[in-house]
Amino acid sequence: MTTMIFGAGASIPFFKPTLTTEYLTQQILNPEKWREVIDRYNDSLEKRGIQITTNEVISFLYKIKSKFPKYNFEQICEIVDKISSFSFGPWPGITLFSDILLLNEIQPKQKFEWEKVPFLFRTIIAESILNLGKVDNYEKLLKQQKNFIEKQDTGDKISLISLNYDDVILDSIEGLDVDHGFHRRNDRTKRFYLDVTRFAKAKKTISFPHGHLRFISDNTNDTCYINNSTNANKIRWNKLNSNFIDGTLPIFQDKFAYNFNTFIVTGQTKDGCYNHLPYAFYYQKMAADILKSNIITVIGYSFDDADINRMLKSFLSLDTNNKILIVNYIEEKITKDLINSMALSNGKGLLKWLYEVSIGIIQFYEEFPAINRNQVGPLNDQVFLFKGGYERFLNQYSNYVLKDVLV
Repeated sequence: MTTMIFGAGASIPFFKPTLTTEYLTQQILNPEKWREVIDRYNDSLEKRGIQITTNEVISFLYKIKSKFPKYNFEQICEIVDKISSFSFGPWPGITLFSDILLLNEIQPKQKFEWEKVPFLFRTIIAESILNLGKVDNYEKLLKQQKNFIEKQDTGDKISLISLNYDDVILDSIEGLDVDHGFHRRNDRTKRFYLDVTRFAKAKKTISFPHGHLRFISDNTNDTCYINNSTNANKIRWNKLNSNFIDGTLPIFQDKFAYNFNTFIVTGQTKDGCYNHLPYAFYYQKMAADILKSNIITVIGYSFDDADINRMLKSFLSLDTNNKILIVNYIEEKITKDLINSMALSNGKGLLKWLYEVSIGIIQFYEEFPAINRNQVGPLNDQVFLFKGGYERFLNQYSNYVLKDVLV
């Protein structure tokens, strides 16, 4: 079995401006974005319910930025989520997070409707992605990515795991008979719902454990799929304040704190979403597929998610014949000293993970001439690295990199 994991770096070549963590962080800190989305939300209430006060939201975001200037959008989102959870639901016994704060005699200070703020946060992320332009060679890159995915299909099962919210991977796999798990329950609805049995038996699958722009969670705690990301965004908005079954659900009830990871999973503590479909099954399938694979290709992944890092480490220890090809962009010359220096770093990322793997399972070679000369080569008998970035990978190595490198 072959598994491919697509991280944020896999989307970078396809958009202008570039879809990066920095770009999304700028968007969610843009006061004009918040004024527009809050005005739109308040107008939709038609004087029903508590309106959100724009200045208080913007002031709170600037407070986070001033205290933690290096925080990215996921770190900021984690704070917004937890404060929101407490601010609109601080009653004893509702969540452990509220109980802890109340035991310390901390009372919520915010007065506006915090319940919907995390949903608006995720909406700004979604609409910032939808408004991105495509690079001039978008169609060429799609075809190259499609060809690369096709070449990994050796007749055995193949599992694609996308950690991205955008449409790039879905555009690439059109015509490849890859099952995304969602199917119509009847012909009267445009919504598709997860069919776990069918998805588990499919030979070629794609999973979205961090959600997608095409997802909508409804008032039944069920997450459905819409074929078009723009239409899904409109439906989420139009159904946000609906009490009917097909109304948009912006929040999950969990034990520690309220969970706002309904259609987009972000923040620093993503584990809570794995108690809800489709994320529960995605996580289970991802773990099973990784352990059943012989080769895993990891493209543009930041190595910042502890759960996925653990799975990849277990995959290497399970069988010395298992191999990982990492496609990433690393400007520095790869040396053993560079990897070992990560021991002194408090950061995360690929090099940090490589160091942790090297002391836990395997030792790296002393030198890496192939990688530094040709951009691609082995770090040891199991881990291979392409350091030139995904676009260069698609242009130069999509036809033969696995066959010629993973030997």
